[in-house]
Amino acid sequence: MRILISSNAPWIASGYGRMCKEIAPRIQALGHDVAIFAYCGIAHGMMMYNGMLIYPPRADLYGNDVVLDHYRHFNADLLISFADIWVNQ
Repeated sequence: MRILISSNAPWIASGYGRMCKEIAPRIQALGHDVAIFAYCGIAHGMMMYNGMLIYPPRADLYGNDVVLDHYRHFNADLLISFADIWVNQ
């Protein structure tokens, strides 16, 4: 399964960043392809982090303007979002 995680970057010392840092590699270790959409923690361009593609934000603070593009680009089967629900409205 191809899984895109939307979160703060795993190197950000926030609650969501720490969750991403702990959970993403565990999902990857189960044999899934994992990418991370880091709406906080990366400014420009994609990069690799521990074998996972990291996608950057665009203009919207929480990535609402680009998350679907990243989902499609990664050809994801599932999106896991670490964010307060009110920011996605």
